[in-house]
Amino acid sequence: MPALIEATGLTKRFPVGGGLLLRARRAVHAVSDVSLAIERGTTLGLVGESGCGKSTVGRLLLGLQRPTAGRVVFDGQDLGALDEEALRKLRRRMQMVFQDPYGALNPRMPIADAVAEPLVIHHPQLSAGERRDRVLQLLGRVGLRADQAQRLPAEFSGGQRQRIVIARALAAEPELLFADEPVSALDVSIQAQIVNLLADLQRERQLSYLFVSHDLKVVRHVAHRVAVMYLGRVVEEAPTEPLFARPRHPYTASLLAAIPDPKRRAAGTPRRLLLVGDPPSPIAPPSGCALHPRCPLRPTLGAADQERCAREAPALAGDGHRVACHHADRLDDIR
Repeated sequence: MPALIEATGLTKRFPVGGGLLLRARRAVHAVSDVSLAIERGTTLGLVGESGCGKSTVGRLLLGLQRPTAGRVVFDGQDLGALDEEALRKLRRRMQMVFQDPYGALNPRMPIADAVAEPLVIHHPQLSAGERRDRVLQLLGRVGLRADQAQRLPAEFSGGQRQRIVIARALAAEPELLFADEPVSALDVSIQAQIVNLLADLQRERQLSYLFVSHDLKVVRHVAHRVAVMYLGRVVEEAPTEPLFARPRHPYTASLLAAIPDPKRRAAGTPRRLLLVGDPPSPIAPPSGCALHPRCPLRPTLGAADQERCAREAPALAGDGHRVACHHADRLDDIR
């Protein structure tokens, strides 16, 4: 099945510093050579440490930012070849669910008007009565009552506000939703409700999701495939269960080892895969493999292999389960 959306060689640099008297300008290496695809009706989970470029990838896929290099193709259309008007029309089919639902809503606008905004923009042919009926249907579908339609966002809980944001995204009748940490600000019990709602909507409408999260347990529950990012690059990408059962990149294994596990603690099993130190600056990323200064495999490697990691960036390769590591076959030795 052809992918609904596909990115090839996606790169984004943000210039920093410089000025009128400074010719040389540094850049934040936010995203580097990322290639991903999302099939219709499936969820791609995107995980990694804060600042690794996950949200930037999502904005690039939706055309909210232009890449420095690479291309994004949505349903056969190259976003980089579209003018602003054509991109605006296409964006109806790509919507976003934000991390902070209160910040995503106008605090002075009744929620019915907020949900109606995409209908006014993308479906101007609808009458006022038709828009009102559609808004009430959408609110009902996400679990809100008709008598709540004229209330302001401050009158709702965090979970209810996230339902409002989801209803507004659905109003445009999208095919792709970029869910950017959609449950991270919610209580655990409410997280489960929102995750189940998104799963139900996916089945009903054959929606595709890019689901960005730092919560690996949530990602395991919702995603069909998972891509792991480190310092702007995808270092591993695979179907969800194989990746969780047997990660092949030391960074992925370290993320999974950091999940609290009472059984491992009770058995006294050493957590040998935890990273040391802080992530490098994206303004001055390390040469070669970006993980090599923190890699848990490094103490097991000889001088020649360590030098290779510091010099040569590994390619993301594999059939179905892709990994960017020169020594992935050695990971089992230190699990």
